[in-house]
Amino acid sequence: MKQSRFTDEQIIGFLKQADAGMSVKELCRSGGFSQPTFYKWRSRFGGMVLSALLAAKIPARRAITFGQFDVRADSTGRHQLYYGRAMVEAYRAEQREKWIGITIQPSAWRPYESENPGNINTFASEGVWLRREDNVLLLNPFIKLRGWSDLLFVPGEVEKPYSTHNAPEFPNDLLGLKFLRETADAYAMRNDFHSPAAVKYHVTIAFLKKIIGEKLYSWAETAVKPENFYTR
Repeated sequence: MKQSRFTDEQIIGFLKQADAGMSVKELCRSGGFSQPTFYKWRSRFGGMVLSALLAAKIPARRAITFGQFDVRADSTGRHQLYYGRAMVEAYRAEQREKWIGITIQPSAWRPYESENPGNINTFASEGVWLRREDNVLLLNPFIKLRGWSDLLFVPGEVEKPYSTHNAPEFPNDLLGLKFLRETADAYAMRNDFHSPAAVKYHVTIAFLKKIIGEKLYSWAETAVKPENFYTR
């Protein structure tokens, strides 16, 4: 895959401009990159942002869509209202999901796939996301943890304490996974597997075990024990 000509700091800056209300079309024109590239960046950095939120025990959810939308002020002039097909699709997608995480809707990834045939499945094979039967992509929030998986099982390659290794992304992944696992376990202890809140955590844990693998999942459970994670 081609290396981006933009630094991570520049890419994050573009994403912040879009979040502040700048249209994606105008942002891409002024920045000199395509809309599919923008949504590829949003997918990549979205996982890292979600990891940080989960580490802070904030169960965030988001749906990424593609399309034009308008931003207008409300009757008071103090708030912004968003209109358009992309916003409606994102809202409906978020309402359908019974898990905690970020989904990438077909409208967002198909333009990228048309420019880069086969990359969607390539990223899926690398554990970046899981492609569901309805063609919705479920984004792996723990990209850093997944990327280090080959080294984690080699003695001495990743030194303790893990809270200081490749911070903040790597420890955020461990703490975010810990939060999800402990919350799901708390519901299980109450024999709650069917309430709407409990289902979201149980479904998320099942997804994570599948996308990062049982071995890495078990390793992460041990990695956050005080003797492994914190500075002595």
